[in-house]
Amino acid sequence: MEINHSQYYRAKLPVLKALVRSKCDFLSFKEIEEWINFNFDNDDEGKYYLLKILLNTIFYSKKDLIKLLEYGIYELVWSSQIKSFLNSFKDHILPRNYYNGTITELKNKTCFIPLLDSDKPYESGNLVTGDLVHKLSVPKENVYFLHNINQDIIQNYEQLIIVDDCIGSGMQLKNFWKSQNIEFIKEYAKSNDFSITYLALIGYIDSVKKLKQAGSLENINVVVVEELTNENRIFHEENTAIWRKDSNEREKAVSYFNEIQKTRGVSFRGFKKLDFAVIFSDRIPNWSLPIFHKKSPDWKHLIRRKTTQ
Repeated sequence: MEINHSQYYRAKLPVLKALVRSKCDFLSFKEIEEWINFNFDNDDEGKYYLLKILLNTIFYSKKDLIKLLEYGIYELVWSSQIKSFLNSFKDHILPRNYYNGTITELKNKTCFIPLLDSDKPYESGNLVTGDLVHKLSVPKENVYFLHNINQDIIQNYEQLIIVDDCIGSGMQLKNFWKSQNIEFIKEYAKSNDFSITYLALIGYIDSVKKLKQAGSLENINVVVVEELTNENRIFHEENTAIWRKDSNEREKAVSYFNEIQKTRGVSFRGFKKLDFAVIFSDRIPNWSLPIFHKKSPDWKHLIRRKTTQ
């Protein structure tokens, strides 16, 4: 049974409006509607596909990212230390200042660095370290760039946490971990009671698994707070939520956007052919759909991507 694209679009547009109002603190519904109409004027099939993608897009507000950071640090990275402390007082009523004191001690014993490509101020890892200082009250003296750390500094801490907003293909983490710049810290950790953790707020867990299987992440604890899988990829066959099975709709959508790529110069897959629909409050990863951030003479972008290129 063929679906009426125009009818579906009119029926579901209010759902998108509600989604945007509840999750987007950075885009208005009007901006999104104007973007759709500009790129798919008088094209009901295109509007239909794009609306489906938008309804399955994961929007992260600034508040969402801070919550993920808090959960990642307190519940995932430091959970064993905090639980051990609490268990030692299980038969007593613990004053809150005791708990707060433990958190403060953990912060003071931890060194933080952002995962960066080129130490540029606009790279997304810097935004995470900014939230560590301003939202989680991590001492600013405990946050460094990798090139500022030496042996004398490392000896003042018991652990290193490398923070990142997201991991897609995993190439950036792989290159970072095999670089000479981090080698002296890895050697220090081997001979001392010193742990190294990579913490990403959001990430494609399949990439992490492949890196581990290849032996590319030895001696580092990798924590991804919100894990994305193939079921979250827009055009992947394991995503059974977005496309109708009875009409080969996924294949039709791929064919449609292949034509868009040929005629309008905008790819529908991101870096390393990943096809997640993920938008952060003030940035968009390169493994998200390029239709959101690329522009050409015949294509208007929805959100400008801050690039490290």
